[in-house]
Amino acid sequence: NVSYLGEDFVQLHWHRPRETIVAPEMSAFHEVPLEYHLRVTELDNSGPGECQEFEMAGDRHEVVGLTPGRKYKVEVRQRNREEAWGQWSRRKYVYTLDPIVVSMARIGED
Repeated sequence: NVSYLGEDFVQLHWHRPRETIVAPEMSAFHEVPLEYHLRVTELDNSGPGECQEFEMAGDRHEVVGLTPGRKYKVEVRQRNREEAWGQWSRRKYVYTLDPIVVSMARIGED
């Protein structure tokens, strides 16, 4: 999910669907800190472009340095108890905002 979006950044957060959590993971006694792998890929007419990847313990991240007015593919996956990465989530797409262009004109009384 997208929390905030700008010309060159996106703030993302995610959660694991409740139906995919097995019983021991739902218990506070067996709770294991989760680690996530986030992948953000720039898309354009010629195909996939630059890809940024991040690993983190939390379920939210701000991706900066994006190009204004572009489409990005976002995917996330989780590391399991055996230290193996799971499958990638369903793809989500976000669009950064177009750049704001301000022009100033001098108006005189000539």
